[in-house]
Order: sequence, then C-alpha cells, then structure tokens
Amino acid sequence: DTIVHELCALSTYCGLWAKREELHVFKAAAPDSNKRPDISLINPFPGDNFMQQGHQHHNKLVLDFQKMTSPVPGSQTGVFSHMTTPASRQVERAASKSFAGKNSKYKLLANNNGISFLPIIFESTGRIETHAAKFLKRCAEHTAEVKKIKPGIVYGYMLNRLSSVT
Repeated sequence: DTIVHELCALSTYCGLWAKREELHVFKAAAPDSNKRPDISLINPFPGDNFMQQGHQHHNKLVLDFQKMTSPVPGSQTGVFSHMTTPASRQVERAASKSFAGKNSKYKLLANNNGISFLPIIFESTGRIETHAAKFLKRCAEHTAEVKKIKPGIVYGYMLNRLSSVT
C-alpha cells in the first residue's frame, strides 16, 4: 500500500490526475468484475507506446503494482530452489514473469473496457521492470518540461522517493 500511495503521489506531482483503487473500472465489458486497479490515471500522456492499442488512444491508463518480486526462486515461500547459471544471468527474469502474469490477469479486461493497462513491477533488488521504468522516465520528462527542471533531477527525485518506501 505504501508504494502504491507513493506512486499515486508521484503521478499527481507529475501533473497526472490519479485515483486510487477506482471502483467499477471494468464493469462495461465485465459487469460481474469486482477487480480494481491500484491507480487510475484519467489524463495520461498521449502518444506513449503503452497508451497505443492498435491505432486507438485510450483516455485512461490503469496501473497495477506487483508486490516486490524476488529474482531468487523460492525466496517468498522460504523454500529456496535451484537456479541454473543461465537463468541467474537473465536480466529481469522475475520481473518479466510478474509483468506477464499481471498482463494475463488485466490486459484483455482493460482493453475490452477501452482502457490502457500497465503493470508496475519492482524486483526486491531495486531493479524496476523496463516498462515501468519507461513510464517513470516519461513522467519525469513531462514534469521537467513543465517545471523547468532537468529530467535527470526529476527522475532521481522520483526514484529516491520510491526507494525510501520499498
């Protein structure tokens, strides 16, 4: 909850209208669905890759945070399992798996409701999944342009705030 709260606060800082755990987001295509995303962004940045579904631009982007995923197999259950050397060298292996899992749970449902969906995944090592990092960098670029601050400074500020709550 703390990370979701911080992501929501950072989205607002970046000029986005963010709403936490919005109800009935997926009701248009799935009336019996009680699923709710962690954050709904009502005015997402147009033209971003994660906002394009075919050639259609959606007016809402929903974010769902995956609890910290660990690159060490079995670390969440306490029963560690063997990891091969090639698997240990694969960058973002755990984050990519979590990203795919969140997409399989929400992406089609979001698209059927005319909404864009983006999972936000952090590994316990501090690595941010590629798509989430691109989103945060896009937020930093927009904020830097509006507030006349260098994008790197804004991005660093955002990462510092997120790292303090992880």
